[in-house]
Amino acid sequence: AKILGQLSESMKSAGVVTTAFRPEPKQSLVVLDRVSLSLGCVGTFAQVQTLLATLEGLPERIWIEEAKFECDGEDKQKMRCELRPAIFVDNFEISD
Repeated sequence: AKILGQLSESMKSAGVVTTAFRPEPKQSLVVLDRVSLSLGCVGTFAQVQTLLATLEGLPERIWIEEAKFECDGEDKQKMRCELRPAIFVDNFEISD
């Protein structure tokens, strides 16, 4: 849940307007937990670029399963971004 808060804060810090933030149920793997979600936002190219750089800089392993970028129909200076990241975090419940 901590990573979801970090993602939300990253979107705010980048200056984008959040249009979707939908976490899916956690999937427990052998040594990792996988959290998938749908993110949507609208912002300038620079704002979206800042968001992507922030996501890349997070310590968690993030795999972008799908990314879609397009011009916003209402404001040609802004773009729409839809992401489906999968976040992998250590599963500390397992011990040797």
